[in-house]
Amino acid sequence: MVLFNCGYMKIKIIKDNKAMIYSIDILITILILTVIIGIIFNMISVSKDKITDNIDLNKQETLSREVLDNLIKTEGTPPNWDKINYQNSFTPGLNSNEENNMQILSFSKIRALSQNYDILINNNILNGELKSQLNIIPLNNNLESITMGDNPNIEASNVVIVNRSVKIDYLSEYSILNLSTNNTNNYICPDSHDDNWICNSFGVYYNLNQYDYYLLSSSNNFQYKLSNGINSTILKSSSNGCVKLNSDIQSLNENKNSPIIVHIIKNNNPLEAKVVVIDKNTDRTYLKYDYFKSQDAYIIFKTWYN
Repeated sequence: MVLFNCGYMKIKIIKDNKAMIYSIDILITILILTVIIGIIFNMISVSKDKITDNIDLNKQETLSREVLDNLIKTEGTPPNWDKINYQNSFTPGLNSNEENNMQILSFSKIRALSQNYDILINNNILNGELKSQLNIIPLNNNLESITMGDNPNIEASNVVIVNRSVKIDYLSEYSILNLSTNNTNNYICPDSHDDNWICNSFGVYYNLNQYDYYLLSSSNNFQYKLSNGINSTILKSSSNGCVKLNSDIQSLNENKNSPIIVHIIKNNNPLEAKVVVIDKNTDRTYLKYDYFKSQDAYIIFKTWYN
């Protein structure tokens, strides 16, 4: 009887051990499955987030390209929006004349946009969903770069950058006379100068009380004089490439219809010069020769989420 009980106990212990091992196996299996399922769900969640982020990024990139292309390819609405009092209904465009199908930007429109950038771009066009910055960087190091808008936050993610090559027509519309050592207009100077001079004439059609005439040169140091075909000023020198001409014009312009002749000594050096006429209220910061002709530049547009 005792032997039977002992045998029974051994069998029972073995069965209990097997049941325990089986239960542990089930628990381990369940644990492993739980971990695997958790990893799978996490991967699915990450994938969804990445897909969503990619969709948002694609939309942001598309919008950024469209905004920049509209800025450089259109004049805006109305086309003279930079010349009239600012209104919220304006749609900015920087193109000087879109009918020419050229990406030549107007300096007047660039300056007008910089004064109202946040409202015109961030609020009206980007609807406050994105922040942005516009950089205009001339290839000519003598000219200033222009930055509008905010700087991207260090913590900002998904900063999209698009850029284009453009030309900027700074102040060429105010240029009334071009002189150059390469000039082939065959102007015959009344003074019968030798080849070491470049000369040409311009008419005085603007009121000297409201406008200023300047002689600007690509070289800081040059010598020049003015004449009216009969009388002339003394030979003068410039050391900064910029000379105001009003007083000399006034002394020579006895007959309002007589042209003023500019005479510049070349000194055997390549030289370019311009006579420009500007309103007396014009910012003198830009009284440099290079600002009175079109210049190549990069325009860079950055956007990011608030």
